[in-house]
Amino acid sequence: MKTNMLTEKLPSIIILTYAAFLSSDVMTDWRYSPFDSGGHTAFAIWFSLWLVLAKTDVKPSNFLSFAAGLCLILGLMMDLNVVFHLAILIAALQFLPREACSYAHLISGFLWLPAFGYAMAMVGIEESSAATVRISLALLMTIVVVIIATTRKLELRYEPH
Repeated sequence: MKTNMLTEKLPSIIILTYAAFLSSDVMTDWRYSPFDSGGHTAFAIWFSLWLVLAKTDVKPSNFLSFAAGLCLILGLMMDLNVVFHLAILIAALQFLPREACSYAHLISGFLWLPAFGYAMAMVGIEESSAATVRISLALLMTIVVVIIATTRKLELRYEPH
């Protein structure tokens, strides 16, 4: 990576690292909360796909940097972990090209959040099936992201005769 690209991405890297540090207690939730079980697997699926989709030549967005930084500030002021988790999702979006598959990947990021476990409880999903629902949805969203990404590449290569 060129140094000017590194300096452009430095705020995004710092925000992502700081948000991950502030969210490190999510592992306790995944381990002990029944509705958050399976969150670690959903995160691993989401993170693996992020590593595949991430590009080094993507120019960072000032709006996304501001939004992620604002989430960190609000999370520190209100002491809400969900805002730190949202900052991770927004900051991670900085390293993806601005395409439909990246936004689908952002939506799939909500599946590893402990707030999604709360939403499952509110909808009436039982504790025993929470992990299955979370992991199944993460895999389904991964399939959607892959379909969108490969369809887009096929459209770009198509040349009418």
